[in-house]
Amino acid sequence: MSGSTAKKSTAWFGFLDAGEKSTAVAMDPGLDTGNASTIYLFNLKRNTFLEYKRELVEPKLRELDGQEGQLLDELQEAYISARAAFAPRGGRTAIAAERPRARKTASETANSDDDADADADDPDIPGDDEIAEDDGDWDADES
Repeated sequence: MSGSTAKKSTAWFGFLDAGEKSTAVAMDPGLDTGNASTIYLFNLKRNTFLEYKRELVEPKLRELDGQEGQLLDELQEAYISARAAFAPRGGRTAIAAERPRARKTASETANSDDDADADADDPDIPGDDEIAEDDGDWDADES
């Protein structure tokens, strides 16, 4: 997924081909969801960062082509503005993800099952049948 990048940015700028919900997106590798199966993408249509299931969204990403220069400019500008105000859930960034994790105590391990149940009801974490919050079925017929 190499692509165009804005000046002084490590973000990848591209397009999410998803039928009616297609939009320009930016992917910042510095943002970590804390879950290896999901990624944050800046969604231009919604003008916000959303968490997507990696396995569903990555095959639908493509680079912006040379004729989409104006869209790239608009995406970069909106991304830079949104990125300045965005704080990942729990304030996680790639830097935090690279630090070694402390081992859990026996009581923390026992309580982690309760946390997993709480995450199942968290509207910010997509379920098995959705890519992003309230975005429905991205695998719908794209014609």
